[in-house]
Amino acid sequence: MTCTLEFDLLNGGFRDWLIALAPIPFILSGAVIFIRTTSLGVKALTFLLTLCALCVLYFLVDATYGRYLELVSHQNSGAFTNIEGPVGNYYTMEKSERLVEFVTVHSREFKIGGPQLGSFGYSRRSTDGGLMTPGQYVKIRHINGEIVHLEICT
Repeated sequence: MTCTLEFDLLNGGFRDWLIALAPIPFILSGAVIFIRTTSLGVKALTFLLTLCALCVLYFLVDATYGRYLELVSHQNSGAFTNIEGPVGNYYTMEKSERLVEFVTVHSREFKIGGPQLGSFGYSRRSTDGGLMTPGQYVKIRHINGEIVHLEICT
């Protein structure tokens, strides 16, 4: 049996928290407008909007990057569970206007997809090109049900 790596948090999960940096252009443009304008009203409004963007940046970085570092720390310290076997009880469900898939490996259920702010586990559903299918033999490393390492075996 040959197994190929499909997902590993340490190799690619960092890409998911880069969305947290989205407010930075708003913060920079707010700073430029604040410095260049002479109107007190515009300065006050720009200051408040820039402050809001800073708060959003802080929340997103804390909610995403902090969770990423926590999972990496758990994985590096060995605080994870390995499970392997065929995928069973594969089913889908509509949740929050997004398709969520559930798979079971040795009676342990895993949720794939759906809204997951601050989640860095495997989330590639079969409808998005994911390779987990019923009966497929997989090797999974998870931390409290969040898949941090996935190998597909043939």
